[in-house]
Amino acid sequence: MNTSTYNNIRISENDNVYIKIKSGWFQKPISEEFKTEKYYIILNYFLLEAAPEGLSYKYKELKEKGWPNDVFRSSILFNHMFSNFLYKKSIFIVEKRDDFKQSLNKINFDKSFHNIREEGIAVQKKSNMNRINSVLYHIRNSFAHGRFQIYNFNNEIFYCLESGIIKKKANVFCLKSRMIIKEKTFLSWIELFNNPIKDDDEKVKKRKHKKK
Repeated sequence: MNTSTYNNIRISENDNVYIKIKSGWFQKPISEEFKTEKYYIILNYFLLEAAPEGLSYKYKELKEKGWPNDVFRSSILFNHMFSNFLYKKSIFIVEKRDDFKQSLNKINFDKSFHNIREEGIAVQKKSNMNRINSVLYHIRNSFAHGRFQIYNFNNEIFYCLESGIIKKKANVFCLKSRMIIKEKTFLSWIELFNNPIKDDDEKVKKRKHKKK
């Protein structure tokens, strides 16, 4: 495998991003102080209920919760989920490998990203999934495979997650996503998923915003 070094990660000739299979930051046990009720609610929800169809028999479609059938084609859910990320320009859900590499660089996730205490999302989109399910897919895999860690910074809880594919023959990990998400953001997503926003709610909100 021919690769070049790029800010502590390796880039192959086909633009795949490779890192070490194991790393100390996520191999350390989760501190007991973080194993709260909220922690288990997040793990349970994103491992089982929110994991895209085919990854969990406990998966629940959003339409079962009252969301419209075209929820993933409309921008309502996406904009509400990622409003803070969009405002800070810290979210990248891209299809091309080279774009993913550049996304990591733009939010400094190509270095020791687990030391960063700002929310950000860099995801290489799954070809058979929409943007939201691609994010949920990688969150599920991060939790399922233990490639995550939790930190407290200024009394806020941050989850650092990464996911990808192990290339056993080459003894490397092909990186597909890196995310830093606050605990309160995870909880707000659960609340959002379970309480559908109607088009009428959006129209009222926009009218109020224009009057201000």
